[in-house]
Amino acid sequence: MDTDIYYLYLFYMLWTCLALLDRMVKNEESQRMIDNFFLKKKSLFMLYDKLKNAEKNLKIRYRSLGLEKEYKEFDEMIKEFNIEEILEIYTDITEDNIDEYLEEGTYDVANAFQFLDMVNSRLSETASLVMVKTMMIDRELEERKVS
Repeated sequence: MDTDIYYLYLFYMLWTCLALLDRMVKNEESQRMIDNFFLKKKSLFMLYDKLKNAEKNLKIRYRSLGLEKEYKEFDEMIKEFNIEEILEIYTDITEDNIDEYLEEGTYDVANAFQFLDMVNSRLSETASLVMVKTMMIDRELEERKVS
C-alpha cells in the first residue's frame, strides 16, 4: 500500500513537472514569437524609411525632367496602399504593452505575423516599383544628355 501511494505521488510529481515544463516551453515559444514580432516590426519601419528616401529621390528626378504631373499620379498610387495607416497600428504596440494586448485578446499574434508579412511584401513591391521608375528616369536623363 505504501508503495502504491509512493508511486502515485511520483506519478503526480512527474505529471506536475511535465505540465510545468510544457508551460515553460510554451512561454519560451511565446517569447520567441513576440521577439520575432518586434524584429519584423523593426524591419518594417526600416524598409518604410528606405522607401520614403527613395521616393524623395524619385520626386527630385521627376522634377528635373519637368514631370511633376506624372509624379503626382505615382504618389497617389502609392498612397492607395495605405502604408502609413497600417504602420500606425503597429506603432501603438510596444514591448511594454504587448502583454496587455495579448491578455485582452484584442491582438492575435498569428494574425499579426501574417499582416506584418503582407505589409512587408507590399512595401517591397512598392520599393521595387520606385526603383524601376528611378531607373527609367535615369535612362531618360542620360538620353537627354546625349541628345
